[in-house]
Amino acid sequence: RRSSDLLWRGRNEGAFGTLALAGLLGLVSTSCRGPDLSFDCDVQQAAFGEDAFAEAQLSGFIASGGPYQVVVSLSEEGLNSLLAGGLADDIPFGGDLNTGTLNVRFTPQEPPVVAFESDEGCATCVTYTLDFDVDALSGGGAIASGVGGVVMRVPLRLDKKDASTTSLVADYSEVEILNLDLAIFGFDSEEHTALAGALTIILEERLRVDYGESELFELGGYGLGAGDVELLARELKTFPEEGVMQIGLQTNLPVDEDRGIALDGSTDSEAAIGIKVDVDVFEKMARRMLAEGEIPRLYNEDGNPDPNGNYGATIVSITVRDSEPNRLNTTFRIWRLDYGYCGYAQVAMPVDFAVEESTSPGGLPVSEMVATAGEVEVVSGSGVGAVAARDDELVEKQKGLVDIFKVELADTLAQTLGYSGLDLPGATVRIDSKDVIISNEHVWLGSEFVVFAQP
Repeated sequence: RRSSDLLWRGRNEGAFGTLALAGLLGLVSTSCRGPDLSFDCDVQQAAFGEDAFAEAQLSGFIASGGPYQVVVSLSEEGLNSLLAGGLADDIPFGGDLNTGTLNVRFTPQEPPVVAFESDEGCATCVTYTLDFDVDALSGGGAIASGVGGVVMRVPLRLDKKDASTTSLVADYSEVEILNLDLAIFGFDSEEHTALAGALTIILEERLRVDYGESELFELGGYGLGAGDVELLARELKTFPEEGVMQIGLQTNLPVDEDRGIALDGSTDSEAAIGIKVDVDVFEKMARRMLAEGEIPRLYNEDGNPDPNGNYGATIVSITVRDSEPNRLNTTFRIWRLDYGYCGYAQVAMPVDFAVEESTSPGGLPVSEMVATAGEVEVVSGSGVGAVAARDDELVEKQKGLVDIFKVELADTLAQTLGYSGLDLPGATVRIDSKDVIISNEHVWLGSEFVVFAQP
């Protein structure tokens, strides 16, 4: 149903559970009928409608500051890998500088090495260190050759491109060359400091004009469902001591305002790129995907998705426990909404996250994050569902419903963690998942990646 070229997949695994559940609501003897209003279909239909309406709601605004619902962490190594693959030929000090009487050609020996800068005056600056070959050209030919190196400071910032996309921009209009070494045709910058200083000013001006504001990569939205769930990058911070750059993102999901993730430089493991997602986001995303129909809401008597069906599903909660570092615990309701005997069964189901080795369509080995739905257990209920919770001999009439719902729910949770909105112009990024760590506050997915320049 959805693209599988991300590093995740949703899977259904395991037996149907002690009750196999949720046939749950189907065959309860009418002799059990009583005056209890919890069995009344009008009452249960109204309760179902209230739950379904609540799941459809989105916030009317997206918070502009922290704490954040999603945090993307890039290590220095990770940022260097991205830039090495994405910059291609568009590397500073790669090209010609015409001084009027002499043309100087710079050829980078390797992509620049980027480091996070500790500078109180520029909290988001990085330094570029680059070695290059240099040729002096005149009259159509080279008259001298040499080598050099440069260290320059460049501010980074986030720019909003459109309603759902933010760019990380290197602002070369504010570039500063910190050190320039050049040895060519008897000229050595260490010996001719005045001339080297003048050349530094010329080169700075050339960089500011030629590169201006250069986009390094984009951060898009989740892209799930109808696209109504927005995700915007709001803040950028660098942490030189930790060797990490972090970007805080907010959604329009109605998350708990008291929750969130701080930009503090912390990561749960060493990884080129890491994604932290607040636990509350998983529940709210699942609710929204259920409201949009990405996870089927209604089912027919045969357990198949049906917009006119008389069986339904709603989300109750998604939580974590300290003793289960790779598991989200989901609770949902399976409803019977007609046939004169209605109610719901409340069901508990674990979803386990892991990283598994597999093979890409091109035959390359990849590591991908998977989310696996476990066995289900009826824990309580109302009306017919209350009877189902006590009767472990119920026919598994709605087993098909539950099996479909399990897979789709696990799939949505995997997509929520497997954020894939990072886009590198002119390149393709293949991400290999490394580890998944779940805490009370957030879920962490650490990954490595390989960048392929597009032809």
